[in-house]
Amino acid sequence: MTPRTAPRTFHRNSWVAVLASLALVIGGLITLSPGSALAAGQAISAGSLTTNGRVDPLGIPGDVPTLGWASVSPHRGVVQSAYAIEVGSEVGANDVWSSGKVESDEQVNVDYAGPSLESQTRYFWRVRVWDGKDAASDWSRSAWFETGILDSGEWVGDWIDKSASGELDKWDDYTVDVDFSLKSLSFGVFFRASNTSDNYMWQLNTENAVVRLRPHTRTAGSWTALPSVDVPESVVTKAEL
Repeated sequence: MTPRTAPRTFHRNSWVAVLASLALVIGGLITLSPGSALAAGQAISAGSLTTNGRVDPLGIPGDVPTLGWASVSPHRGVVQSAYAIEVGSEVGANDVWSSGKVESDEQVNVDYAGPSLESQTRYFWRVRVWDGKDAASDWSRSAWFETGILDSGEWVGDWIDKSASGELDKWDDYTVDVDFSLKSLSFGVFFRASNTSDNYMWQLNTENAVVRLRPHTRTAGSWTALPSVDVPESVVTKAEL
């Protein structure tokens, strides 16, 4: 006959030791969690900055831009009660505009309220927020936006036309060599095809640090846009665009 094993008895001190061990393990996991550094120093932070709903947009119009961000916290029930925005000519500066502390829970479509924006200029901005207990976060990482050409008078270029002698009309095959510097948004070159009524126009555009070739053709006065092509980085470097 197999003897029965006596039931094991856990004393109160044993349970306390087990619970203490679990607390240490759970505490370690919390310490290693992604929000632990913020939890130790502040209850709320701001990130995911956007301008006009985009991240670091290039070539925005001169209208008042709208700013947005996300206020986050590792704790339950934490809400944004206020914010402050700084806009500057360089990272961390506020020489363009500072909103001061604004009592609001708004985080999207917050209007820029500084001076008029300059054409073809990059601005840097950041935000900090306060929680419901009026505790402030650190400043967020800086974001930026850059204006496009806001004045039509800034569009400049030299028109290349046929020679006064009409010699160009007699050419069949030829090579076009153009020296240029792409300093802003785009560059275009216009040249003839089989006759002066049929033409090509090649545009080089920059968008988010990518150079794109946009060829066009004109036949009997009607323009057609051909598929655009991204210019390889090696070509851009060689051409020093």
